[in-house]
Amino acid sequence: AMAVGVPAADLTADFKGPCLNQQAIPSCVSHSMSHWMMTAQWQEERIARVFDASKLHVETGPIGQGRYPAEILKYAQANGAPLLNSNARYKISSYAFAQPGSGWYETIKGSIALGRPVMICFLIPQQYGWESGGGMTQGYHENVVMGHDDNHVGGPSLLVLNSWGAVWGRGGYGWMPIAYLQKENYHRGLVLAHTPTDVRETNPPPPPPPGVTI
Repeated sequence: AMAVGVPAADLTADFKGPCLNQQAIPSCVSHSMSHWMMTAQWQEERIARVFDASKLHVETGPIGQGRYPAEILKYAQANGAPLLNSNARYKISSYAFAQPGSGWYETIKGSIALGRPVMICFLIPQQYGWESGGGMTQGYHENVVMGHDDNHVGGPSLLVLNSWGAVWGRGGYGWMPIAYLQKENYHRGLVLAHTPTDVRETNPPPPPPPGVTI
């Protein structure tokens, strides 16, 4: 499982961009994985690489259908994520899910403190932008957690990188309150936090119910 830790950290300086835009395609999971890879490769190589999120989405299923996070994680582990305009691919070694419950938020903060962003799925809030909140919609989405703030206005929050281009939020970033993410028993089990990691693979939660799209 993801290691638990509490030190605060902000990884936005490790994301060199561009902020990708999935347009009207339900490819947020592939785009989030590409944003994650872009951050990780800068940390490891100090070379700003751009990953091809659209190609990753097409390679893993029908273009008009969303992906479950474990599908993309397993694919990136076995086949690698493709670079834009290149035949090069980068694989992840393993991945882990943060289990909802006591210590969930601390586990996410621990991953950030270790320099690894966290991908997170959730039901989109009614107010979704630089400051998010309000009631839940039925739109299922994934962002990349790049930082956190225990003293943010409105309570502890995660700084997320979206896949709707730099016009969303502020430069593609926005704040997501922990209180919102933990609504209704973590959105009836649909809130999933996960990251590639150097520890062994953990069993992912079950996929969303029929009718829920990403």
